Amino acid sequence: MIRPRTTLIFYAVVIAVASYAGNALAQDQAAIEKLVQMNKKALDDYDTLEWESAKKTLLDALMLGKKSGLENHPVMARTYVHLGAVYITGFRNRDKAIQSFSRALEIDPGIQLSRGIATQEVNDAFAEAKRGKGGGASTGGEQPPPPPKKGRKGPVMDSDNGEKPAPPPPAKKKQPTTLSTSEDEEEEERDLPVKFKVALECPNQDEAIIDRPAVLRCAVSPNLPVSVAKMYLMYLEPKKEKYTEQPMTKTPKGWWKGKVPKKTVTGTSVYPTMNYAAQMLRPGEQTQTKRETCNTFVVVLEGTGRTEIGGQTFDWEPNDIMVLPNFLWRRHTNTGKTDAVLYTVSDSALMKNIGQYRAQGKDSEGRIIQLVS
Repeated sequence: MIRPRTTLIFYAVVIAVASYAGNALAQDQAAIEKLVQMNKKALDDYDTLEWESAKKTLLDALMLGKKSGLENHPVMARTYVHLGAVYITGFRNRDKAIQSFSRALEIDPGIQLSRGIATQEVNDAFAEAKRGKGGGASTGGEQPPPPPKKGRKGPVMDSDNGEKPAPPPPAKKKQPTTLSTSEDEEEEERDLPVKFKVALECPNQDEAIIDRPAVLRCAVSPNLPVSVAKMYLMYLEPKKEKYTEQPMTKTPKGWWKGKVPKKTVTGTSVYPTMNYAAQMLRPGEQTQTKRETCNTFVVVLEGTGRTEIGGQTFDWEPNDIMVLPNFLWRRHTNTGKTDAVLYTVSDSALMKNIGQYRAQGKDSEGRIIQLVS
């Protein structure tokens, strides 16, 4: 969920591009250059608090890198670092951030955070990922960058040098409220819920790691008048119109468990024409001014606030519905004392598929900046 700030802080992120000698293939070089540009765009979105756009660009970059055979190239490690920063700063998803940081450290154990994204929250999560990889937390003082590895092809994005913050004390591990979708995390299976709010409880994380199988678990309420003998997981594979049906298996503790294959976990919109998202604003928070070529419906789930659309201001409360016409400037503000949650439905997926999606924003001085061109 997006958590923009009222006072915008634009981080200065410097990406140093170095050339390495070698007999790199032209296609590898082109792919690496494309990854560098995609990271730059994601960092621009990071500066303007466009979290969804930054996340999508980085996930697309990871897909491109894997398809180009660059899974273990340093540019991929830097991409995972940027994705981890987006997860924790923009979406408050610490688990996803640590997963991304851990993958970056697997590729390049000596990688460090760029100074522009190294907030306290990001530093804490990165230090925990390093401890999980047996690298320990970073210490204060200057830390020299790791020596370049031989055999690297094309440009890589170097990390910043300079002082690193002292490692924070280990955070107390909280019991997660959702079940991980990653098959890499063989966590001890939890007991079934004591109370069921609905007939079928599926407390899974709402996001999965791209290009990896997603494991889903569900539990059936014991208060149902009938017993459940079989359960099926249905998912839509890329470029197919009919859903694939897969039987789920029952675990010893009573969970029904199914797996979505990695070829289906692409990070793209489920539907070719529609996109769905949720946005949360803390009390007093305000989004950046933005406009885009898609049409958007906004449903207020929680909280009170106001939205400026094309120069007009509209107050809202729970169950209100707003329509945001395409390419009108808009900005949301939470005027209440509790968190506000906005659910949006747009045709941005359609606009992107036909090559007509464009998005612009405004910086703190009112200058128009190109978000997606």
